[in-house]
Amino acid sequence: MSVRVLLLSLALGYQTAAQQSASGPEDEIRHTVERYMDAVRRQDRALAEVVSAPGRRRVSPGGTAQFNLREGLPSWTLRSNMIRRVEMLSPNTAVAIGIWRDFQAKPPFDVGTFHYTLLRETGSWKVSFVHESFLPAPRTVSSLAPPEARDGTPGVDSWEPLFDGRTLSGWFGTEVGQELSRSWRVEDACLVARADGQRSSLVTERQFLFFDLRFEWSAASKTNSGVKYRLLGFDRILNGSREALGFEYQVADDDGDVGARHDPRQRSGALYSVTAVEPSVAKPLGQWNESRIVVTADRVEHWLNGNITASHATDIPFASSIALQHHTTEVRFRNLRIRRLRDGGF
Repeated sequence: MSVRVLLLSLALGYQTAAQQSASGPEDEIRHTVERYMDAVRRQDRALAEVVSAPGRRRVSPGGTAQFNLREGLPSWTLRSNMIRRVEMLSPNTAVAIGIWRDFQAKPPFDVGTFHYTLLRETGSWKVSFVHESFLPAPRTVSSLAPPEARDGTPGVDSWEPLFDGRTLSGWFGTEVGQELSRSWRVEDACLVARADGQRSSLVTERQFLFFDLRFEWSAASKTNSGVKYRLLGFDRILNGSREALGFEYQVADDDGDVGARHDPRQRSGALYSVTAVEPSVAKPLGQWNESRIVVTADRVEHWLNGNITASHATDIPFASSIALQHHTTEVRFRNLRIRRLRDGGF
C-alpha cells in the first residue's frame, strides 16, 4: 500500500471516530464546513455567503492566489473531503483539519490537506479562512540527515547555525539564475534584504522535520517580511516573483506596514493571516527582536520577545527547507540557529 493511499485510509478511519465523539460546538463546526464544501461543489454563491464571514479569504492550493470566500469559488466536482479533527482554539475560534482527494486530477495534484479556520459570529459559526495544500511526496522526508550522521552533521538536540555570519553559503534564492547579491547582502554579521533589490527569498539547502528555530531580526520603516517553513513548493504571483509556499512567521513594522496596522493577523509573530497578535509585542524600529518557531508532529508555536504569539494545530508532518522572505523592504536577520527535536515532541 502506498503512503498516499495509507494516509487516506487512516484519515477515513480517523474521521469516523471523530464523528462518533463529536459533541457540542464541534457538530455545528463540522456542519458549517460541510455546507461550505457543498456550496463549492455546486458553485452556489448564495450558500457560500450564508456560511462564510464577510471579507474573508481562501488561499489556493498553490498557496499564493487569494480569493474572497464568497467569490471565485474553486471548480471541483469529483472530490472527497474528509475532516480528520476539529480543534477549539478559543470559545469563538476553531479549526477543522482534514484531507481531500480530487478524482479528476493526476498525482501529485490529486491529494492534499485543508485547514478551515472558523469564527463564531452573531451566534453561529462562519468559515473565516481556508488554506488548502497539495500533499508533498513522501521522498521529502528522506532528505533529512540521520540523528547520528557520520559526516559531522549535528544530531538531535544539537544547535546548528543556519548562517555563518559572513557568506550566503547554505542558501539559495527563489529566483532561479538570479545572483543572490542582487537581493541580499551580508553586513555586520547580518543577512540584510535589499529594499531596492529584486524580490527573491532565501531558502536553506537543508530540510528539517521537527525543530526549534531561534533568530533575531530588526525592522526598518514599513518592513514586510517573514520566515516560512513547512514549505509546500514554489509558485508565481501573477506571473511575477517566485514565492516559497508554506506557513509564515510574520515579521513587520507593526506601526508602519499597512497590513499590520489594519489586521492583527499580519503583525509580527503571527501565523500569517491565521492567528492574531493583540497587542503588538514587537520592539521599536532599529531594535533587535528575539523570535522562536517550534514545529512538532501536530502543532506549531510562534514566540516573540518571550511571548507566545501563535499556537496552531497542524497535520501530515513533512520535512522542508526554511525561507527568509524578501518583500522589497529592508529587514535584518542574525543569529539564526536550529535544533532538531526528537520524535516530534518538545
